[in-house]
Amino acid sequence: MPGFPCSREAQNHAAHVSLLCQRRAGELLAATPMAKNQHGAGHTMRPAPKLSDLGVSRIDSQRWQKVAAVPEAEFEAHVEAEAVPPPA
Repeated sequence: MPGFPCSREAQNHAAHVSLLCQRRAGELLAATPMAKNQHGAGHTMRPAPKLSDLGVSRIDSQRWQKVAAVPEAEFEAHVEAEAVPPPA
């Protein structure tokens, strides 16, 4: 929120939570069959929702799936390395 004072620790935590959410969304999207190729002929199951039905752009879907594909140890090391240190 603009103009709202926030500690660096809180900002780092919020950024980490955001990345974790994007990572999980990417995992879920990667596990979802593509809408146009998900079922054979005569299949009666309800089709998977489209990205637009979920309010997700194609670009966000791609980015999140790339984040999800990064090995856990590498992901956590990157998050730790990118954290902004508190002012001295």
